[in-house]
Amino acid sequence: MFLTREQAAAGEACRGCGLPVIDGLGSWPPLMHLSDQERLDHDAAEARYKQLHPGCHSHRWSMQGSRTTHCGLCCPPIPFSDSQLESIARILRRHVRREEELDVWALDLTCGH
Repeated sequence: MFLTREQAAAGEACRGCGLPVIDGLGSWPPLMHLSDQERLDHDAAEARYKQLHPGCHSHRWSMQGSRTTHCGLCCPPIPFSDSQLESIARILRRHVRREEELDVWALDLTCGH
């Protein structure tokens, strides 16, 4: 179901919607700075997205350097790179657990068990 990073970079289509994960068109400029042609292209891409995902109502994701938007429900994301995983691990390793900040929960069974 999931594409590898190499498959996505090679232009293989998303297994959810059939569009490329990385289209090589570059990222969209900020919406207020779109030229007239870019605005037409953006609106066409938005209409295509809504046609492919009419009732999903999920988040959207895309890759840097790509204008194709994918659905968070239908389109499986590609895995993190090794450098991304290392960055996340570094953040999590720095976390210090402080017992005084933990909430203590008391469980009361009130339904006769």
